[in-house]
Amino acid sequence: MTSSATKRPLTLEEAVTMPAIDIPDAGRLFLGGIGRNASYEAARQGQIKTITVGKRKKALTRPLAEAVGVVVKF
Repeated sequence: MTSSATKRPLTLEEAVTMPAIDIPDAGRLFLGGIGRNASYEAARQGQIKTITVGKRKKALTRPLAEAVGVVVKF
């Protein structure tokens, strides 16, 4: 049996409770809705601060939130 559950998009309210989020979510939520490729390019250029967790890169929420005037809740 296979699961057909789809991942619900992360909301801004959820993102501000997390120290790090997926890079495409960071671009969508904090940089005006940019797409996946543009989000990764922004991370490569340093516009999205990242941390490496295992083999994955995650976007740091606090610097993004502060840049757009959103209060973080952690």
